[in-house]
Amino acid sequence: MEESYPVRFCQLPAVFRIITIHSFQVQLQTLTAVVKLFLRKPETSQGLVQKVLNTATKDCDSPDVRDRAYIYWRLLSTDPGAAKVWALVQYHFSSFSWALRP
Repeated sequence: MEESYPVRFCQLPAVFRIITIHSFQVQLQTLTAVVKLFLRKPETSQGLVQKVLNTATKDCDSPDVRDRAYIYWRLLSTDPGAAKVWALVQYHFSSFSWALRP
């Protein structure tokens, strides 16, 4: 069964060219999207993920973005299987209790 992607991944290179001028939230989301794309389709996105991780670790001003890029880079280079489990986890928020207690 082919997975559907809500984002047009062909547009990610265009988005990443200007990532260094976006807010750190956009940078983190773009970084995560590129890593997830690589984990699902490594044969078509290896060059993109290398460029993204390289730029994020060298050119981004946010320490959060740099740290996450280093974590992804280290995880992908040492154990891609663990990276797949960690990055592609599905969260089910309905199982959490959000009730406020007095």
